[in-house]
Amino acid sequence: MSGSRLKCRGIGFQLSRLRKPYGNVAFLFGMVGLAIVISRGNGYGQDLVRSESKLMPIRTWTGKEANQAPLRNPGGICIDSEGIVYVADTGNHRIAVLDTAGRLSREMGGLGVGAYQLNRPSDVSAKLGLDLLVADTGNDRIQRFNRRLGYISTISSDDAFTQPISVDVSSFGDLFILDGSRKQIVKIDALGSQLLLFGGIESGDGELHDPKDVSVWSQESVWVADGVSGNVVQFDLFGNFLARYHLGDGVDVRGVVCDVDGVWIAAHDRVGFLSYRGKVDWYFGQDHLRTMSLVAADDIAVSQDQLVLLDATSGAVAWFRLKK
Repeated sequence: MSGSRLKCRGIGFQLSRLRKPYGNVAFLFGMVGLAIVISRGNGYGQDLVRSESKLMPIRTWTGKEANQAPLRNPGGICIDSEGIVYVADTGNHRIAVLDTAGRLSREMGGLGVGAYQLNRPSDVSAKLGLDLLVADTGNDRIQRFNRRLGYISTISSDDAFTQPISVDVSSFGDLFILDGSRKQIVKIDALGSQLLLFGGIESGDGELHDPKDVSVWSQESVWVADGVSGNVVQFDLFGNFLARYHLGDGVDVRGVVCDVDGVWIAAHDRVGFLSYRGKVDWYFGQDHLRTMSLVAADDIAVSQDQLVLLDATSGAVAWFRLKK
């Protein structure tokens, strides 16, 4: 793979810490400008606004309804502009496709190293009318397919990344790959050239500790779910650290997806929304997940007026209507 290799380090130093209505804000100044770290207390405190009316349950699919092959420890989910849902069915080494009625319509994969074959895929991305990207974790590669699951190409490089666990694409066509082995983000252009690395152990304030998922907001920023650290970490498209939103001790941030006004969060036992202004709304917890036959919220996807949750434990997928 050609292209230059650049490493981004965290910027600046802490100058002050101010108490704000939505938590503690630390302002960081550096060579490229201003970065912000926001602390949310314990993640369940009075800082957070709770609401349930914005998400209206539609249906839940488990694969058992019509004797279909159920999901086995699925890792990631996405939904395209037409409402088609793609699931990285990790334990079954396949991609499962669910139609707009919530039925299994297609599947592709099987354990192997060839085209159309997968080894523990962890994530999928279908965005902006572009192709389907699959994080083929066990094979250390990204596979690209068209929307009909026709094979297009493979991106792999031991020097650039191993064990990709999440992938997303910007509106410019650049890929942002979460390297699960090195705990960093790799940016690769549309031609397959590596552009830069960021979020790794030498990234200062932007260092990732337990990254699980990556999502790109259009032409502006990259958001990372940082697992049991309880953080959502924001970078710009050049890998510069912008902000760290601490949602609380004990909060396990497993999935993030960018929407028009902010970032939806799957935090295992609850679902939240982080606006681009830095305000968090928690929408419901485990009791409400159980009403949709879900044990946990492990990944999340959104398209127009629909939000979809993935439960890796039970292998269930649940649809909700978004009330704007």
